[in-house]
Amino acid sequence: MRAYLTLLRLPYQFQLGPIFGWGYLLAGGRLTNWGEALHFVPIFLIFHIGAFGGLTALNSYYDQDSGPVGGLWEPPVPPPRLYLFSWCVQLSGLLLLLILNWHLMAVYGTILLLSLGYSHPRPRWKGHAWKSLITVAVGQGVLDFLAGALTVPHLTWNYLLWWGMAGATLTVAGFYPLTQLYQVADDTERGDQTLALVLMQRRGRAAVFMWSMILLGLGITSNALALWLLRYAADALLLLAAGVISLGSVWRWSRSNTTTPESDFQRVHRQMLLTSLAFSGYVLARLVSGGL
Repeated sequence: MRAYLTLLRLPYQFQLGPIFGWGYLLAGGRLTNWGEALHFVPIFLIFHIGAFGGLTALNSYYDQDSGPVGGLWEPPVPPPRLYLFSWCVQLSGLLLLLILNWHLMAVYGTILLLSLGYSHPRPRWKGHAWKSLITVAVGQGVLDFLAGALTVPHLTWNYLLWWGMAGATLTVAGFYPLTQLYQVADDTERGDQTLALVLMQRRGRAAVFMWSMILLGLGITSNALALWLLRYAADALLLLAAGVISLGSVWRWSRSNTTTPESDFQRVHRQMLLTSLAFSGYVLARLVSGGL
């Protein structure tokens, strides 16, 4: 059972948590009492265990990974019933949302369909640079943010949510090729044309970092603009300052002479973890203090 649970890669999935929380916060959500928390937490867990955990396990089944993957430097051998397990996890979440909220169920179902296109051997968008980028940006950026926003009862959509959604999506797209650097050898052997490989073939390794820094910078700016338009100028400036520090870390990585797969794995996961913890801390602090 341990291998099944490990391949859900839950610590890795929870790093997406700030995107969901950001959508919830900008939509007017808050966590000031037990009722609000008991509404928010189950839906958060359904998406990040059921959808993202389940689809990650399904991807491991199809790829039969032996090398490093997101969140695991040495993943366990995929157990024999991983396919069935992954679908049980995914469909359990879908059934729960059928009871709770059909709008959220539609978002969840769309994530599952995208995951099939991403991982299934026939379409296998994962092996195509631009198809995989769009799938990940929409699934982990747009739809995770939208799920957080739709968790707010009686949501009224407003233009600020577009800025927040753009910020979340650009951040996901910015990190994406960095997460492929330590898999270049395995992807080349499989014949995949990942975004990182395409960028490296055209402009070298520096192109991956240039891509990431531009998109991450745009994502930070978009999120800060949402706060600025809400008249939270201090929050916006704090976010920009944190973003500059984060971009500085990526720039230092790009200048490093140590470029082994293991060092790339450690650096990108440290970068993602610190970014997630910092933004989660801000979002949670705002939610428990009454929202925006």
